[in-house]
Amino acid sequence: MEYPIDPGELSERVTIQRRSTAPDAYGQSTITWVDVATVWARVRALNSREFFAAAQVQQEASLKVLIRQRTDVTTTCRLLWQGRAHDITGVLPLGREWTEIVCLQGVKDGR
Repeated sequence: MEYPIDPGELSERVTIQRRSTAPDAYGQSTITWVDVATVWARVRALNSREFFAAAQVQQEASLKVLIRQRTDVTTTCRLLWQGRAHDITGVLPLGREWTEIVCLQGVKDGR
């Protein structure tokens, strides 16, 4: 089944990053993020909420991001949109042409 999506709706730029490790000045392993691709996307807000944890108010928001088909996006990657890091919580292939990514921004911020 093909999904009727107008490519003109892909109006936002997002960057997909993969976790990598590199030694720091002391030889200890440090987590870094390496760009995999910067692509056009359609970004839609799903929901947001505030909650109380760790003795302070926390916020989180979920997004649904639609991009052209990519097979190298997994839940171990993160997504940068508007200068903010988002954890990828789900990757769904839609037919042969599209990939839908569900992201969460807030508590961990893609760390």
